[in-house]
Amino acid sequence: GFAALPHLPALSELSLTWSNADDAALAVLSRLRLERLELQACPRIGRVTIERIARMDSLRVLALGANPHLEADWLGALADLEHLESLDLGMIGSRAFFSGLAPLPQSEPGTGVTDDLLAALTKLPALRALNLDYAGISAEGLMALRALPTLERLSLRGSFAFLDDGESELLLRSFPKLRTVVTDAGERTLR
Repeated sequence: GFAALPHLPALSELSLTWSNADDAALAVLSRLRLERLELQACPRIGRVTIERIARMDSLRVLALGANPHLEADWLGALADLEHLESLDLGMIGSRAFFSGLAPLPQSEPGTGVTDDLLAALTKLPALRALNLDYAGISAEGLMALRALPTLERLSLRGSFAFLDDGESELLLRSFPKLRTVVTDAGERTLR
């Protein structure tokens, strides 16, 4: 089980996608030196696991997508991950769901991934890639991300219909290093 993981000194990546592991089972995270952690679609993780992740100073890649139950105030602790380069927060929030039969509805501002959370994440100095698919954020929240000095890739599928017009490209070009934006219309290269 998970108790054996600390005895694998070369372990640098862990993927528990679609796992039923809970906070108690994932207590082992505090004893690992991971660079990559994927906990996508893990319905039993909670605040305690997010707090443990926030103390994993070796983490470079974190994928938490498809966990609609995660709350913004829990996720704010991730702003302490100063070496984090890639963060997947897609499909998180109380209004995110997936039937597999139709596209997801657009989330409303204030659910799951919020403007306040985005403001907290601007403290991540190494962040290069951010997935906010189906996030309930506003244009103002999105613009706060301009403070991320190294952000190169931003995914916003299902989050902003206005991003597929010409005017919004000017706004996105105001991001210091943003090169790629993914929206419902597809992937676009800015620079």
